[in-house]
Amino acid sequence: MTTAVEKFGVRVASYAVGYRVELVSDWAYAAVRWGTFEPLTAFQHPQWYASWYRAFASTDGVEPLIAVVSDAATGERAALLPLICHRQGSLRMVEFADLNLTDFNAPILGPAAPRDDVAAWQFWRDLQAALRKAPGGADLIRFRKMPVKLATRSNPLALLDGIGPSVVNGNLLTIGDDHAWRYELSRKVRKELGRSWRVFPREPSAAFRVATDTGEALDLLSTTEMQQGARLNGLGLNYVLDNADCTAFYRDLVREGTARGYAVRLCGDDRTCDP
Repeated sequence: MTTAVEKFGVRVASYAVGYRVELVSDWAYAAVRWGTFEPLTAFQHPQWYASWYRAFASTDGVEPLIAVVSDAATGERAALLPLICHRQGSLRMVEFADLNLTDFNAPILGPAAPRDDVAAWQFWRDLQAALRKAPGGADLIRFRKMPVKLATRSNPLALLDGIGPSVVNGNLLTIGDDHAWRYELSRKVRKELGRSWRVFPREPSAAFRVATDTGEALDLLSTTEMQQGARLNGLGLNYVLDNADCTAFYRDLVREGTARGYAVRLCGDDRTCDP
């Protein structure tokens, strides 16, 4: 049995058994509704999504559709899915809030998230039913670029039968203790690293530092954009990150997240790095 009520941009589908799915059109409300965030990748950080929705929520054809999922019996948090609905041809398609800007897409997991195949299927059935009953419905639900594992936890959507490999891939990089790693290297390699470091400070403008000033961070971003554009244009490739919405997204991300962002200034060339 399913009941639904819609008020203030929120649509709730409640199930006697399984998961309760609340569909929200405002990220700020969803974030408050969810509570404490413990993102398992940099791309599930609340700042990433806050900036993303501010930049793209008003884009023509993009409808925010954020799913807050909880255990129907206990009310315990299960998952938060930052989604959108948009048209592709004649189809209404539900996807992660991505638009080719996010490296990895995944639900933000709570303590009641599914941990086995049976629970994952119940989760998927309840989520799918809620999305299809949303105003306008959903002709196609497509989740792409999802990691199978999120730290030590399984991605419940990757436990489903019928999933396939992504057309893009990523590599897990685990960074341990720098000194321990260095002494695992051969003596020859350590000597070469030392030589490289002695050369680096000879360049008067060479420096490593954290950009804590918003103005400086935005300047670094502008320099990076120019370098990327020049590089891709030189390769004969189309540089798509300079459109108005993408520019607004990255500037908002840097402006609001400078305290967590790193910037490297090397030999007079400015480069920014993800938080």
